[in-house]
Amino acid sequence: NFATSITFAKAVTASGSLSNDGVTAIAGGTAPVVFSETITVSGTASSLADIYIASFDGPLNVVGNITGIDSVTAVSNSGAITLSGAVTTSGTNNNSGSGGVGGDIYIGSSAGVVLLSDNISTTGTGDMTLMSGKSLTANSTLTTSGTSAGKIGIYANSNSTVSINKAISAGTGAKIILLASGMGAISVAKDATITAGAAVELDSAATGVINIASGADITAGTTVDDLSSAGTLNLGANITTTAGSILIDNMAINLTGAVALKVQGTGSDITLASVNGAQNLTLEAPATVTVTNSAGVTASDFSAANVVLSNTTGTIAFGGPTNISSSLTTTANAYNISFNGTTVLAGAPVFLNTGNITFAGITSLTSGATITGGPATNVNLAGTIVSGGAFNIGANILKANISNGTTLNLASSTNESTFASRVILPSGFSFGLNGVGTLTLSGDSSDPMHVNGFVGIANVTNGTLNVTGSLCQASGIFLRNGTLTGNGQ
Repeated sequence: NFATSITFAKAVTASGSLSNDGVTAIAGGTAPVVFSETITVSGTASSLADIYIASFDGPLNVVGNITGIDSVTAVSNSGAITLSGAVTTSGTNNNSGSGGVGGDIYIGSSAGVVLLSDNISTTGTGDMTLMSGKSLTANSTLTTSGTSAGKIGIYANSNSTVSINKAISAGTGAKIILLASGMGAISVAKDATITAGAAVELDSAATGVINIASGADITAGTTVDDLSSAGTLNLGANITTTAGSILIDNMAINLTGAVALKVQGTGSDITLASVNGAQNLTLEAPATVTVTNSAGVTASDFSAANVVLSNTTGTIAFGGPTNISSSLTTTANAYNISFNGTTVLAGAPVFLNTGNITFAGITSLTSGATITGGPATNVNLAGTIVSGGAFNIGANILKANISNGTTLNLASSTNESTFASRVILPSGFSFGLNGVGTLTLSGDSSDPMHVNGFVGIANVTNGTLNVTGSLCQASGIFLRNGTLTGNGQ
């Protein structure tokens, strides 16, 4: 321990198996600590010989590489820490030495600036911890490896920042933690990929922010989740799991670029609490995708077994191709749902949302669908819709709008479909009803002005149009081996 400055003009080396066989340099007050060349501790893999260098309010500067055999610690109170060379350790000892456990690397300052210029790595069993009390910049790769790699934890304390500019990689069985506390912020730059052998935790507390730039793709061996109570995730990169779920159900997600979320493995789900941003979002899951508390989501190239859309505002837009192979669950909240491109929906979904519902492009309702909606709901039908079961629109909605050239193909002869609402088919528009099924129009679609009602032409091929409600007198119905029934007007 020194009260005045510490300067090592030449390389510092040590070897041994005990904790006091390592290198320890601690300066108090504003005294600086300077290593002009390298620091090296050698010994067997089970050595307890640590490297522990610390300053209080003075600068801590190491020009050369730091090579340890057990733990490596570089800390300060408010003094700036500058590590210009690589930092590495290969320790596998699980007993405490003077500065750490099992080959750990710990670098941090309570209130100082930290700059890391070269690669930081553990090759034994040690963990890596980077802690910022003011600012920490890593212009270096961060890596743990080995047969039983340690985790990587990156922490931005309240009102501090962390900038990661190179790739982060945790080896077999190891996880990566990004935690922004209070007003803290962690930013991962473009192409600084995040790869973990196990889980990736994106955590924040209160008003903490995590920024993941486009290209900084995240790949996890198990799950990607947040254990937060609040906070914001500004996400522009893709997230992929090999055998686990994506669960971001506490932080608000702001999309800053096109994002693809993909989970793999039996029973793996995607759950998102809040999604904002006018960017494409691609979701792929073998089990369940849940979107809740969001203010609008745009999804393209979407594939999932089960989808839950709940407690949401704005529009959830599926740009296609969309494949929901088992079930789609909605809730009675005022959000819109739209499907464009090629869409396949299984499980006879019931649309309870009270916003608008749009089908465009080529839509396959493999077992049919039911739209209950609400008094303000517009159902917009366009393109080609093929229904393998009953396709029903309830009487409680505002109206169903049919675009020119829309075709409805009813493939079931036993499950009758009913449009109980007002149906708008403007003058000059045509609507094709094909297949072997029956469509009943039971609502009042008349209009004395022949404007806001069923005014256009219905072409019925093979199937049956059953009119029990009212159409406009100017409307036309043409049968091509089809059938017209009902006592409507």
